[in-house]
Amino acid sequence: MAFAAGERLGDASNGAGSGAATAPRGCHWAGILVPVMLLVVTMLLTTSHVHADTARIAIGSTTVAFPSSDPDTVPSVAASENPVSVRVRVNGSPGASQLTVAAGGDLVSGSAAIPISKVTWAAAGTGFTSGRLSSDQPQFVGQWFGKVDVTGQLRFWLENSWSYAAGNYSQNLVYTLIAY
Repeated sequence: MAFAAGERLGDASNGAGSGAATAPRGCHWAGILVPVMLLVVTMLLTTSHVHADTARIAIGSTTVAFPSSDPDTVPSVAASENPVSVRVRVNGSPGASQLTVAAGGDLVSGSAAIPISKVTWAAAGTGFTSGRLSSDQPQFVGQWFGKVDVTGQLRFWLENSWSYAAGNYSQNLVYTLIAY
């Protein structure tokens, strides 16, 4: 629905009656496009340990949320929890340790989806590496050798787009630390 200059939302004269008019991508107000989009993305982070007696991982936040932002001015949205701390401890004398992350699928909100590959992370800390989430296979997050006690930081980013339907999106991520 478009509104001419001088018309107001809810005016009986514009056919809107007493209710408010809404549009998924925006509404025209006096000839100006005003973006209207609610996009809330939450990822639940969980951990898994292989050889739990010698290897441990601790993640500083169990959820990561991306606030709704205008894709024209914010093409890449930073997670509200950035940076997320990750501590990896490996005791004993294993040869190598490897940290991976697996996504349970795309970000979903009802029948709408955002490809999980639109989420990337930038890593800081010894042995940690930056990457992009995938629903096909676990992605490499870091690797260490011998006895390890390191803390790194992951900064998550969502590639923003007007093509995303408004909604509350979520997906589970599982971090797995393997020491061998």
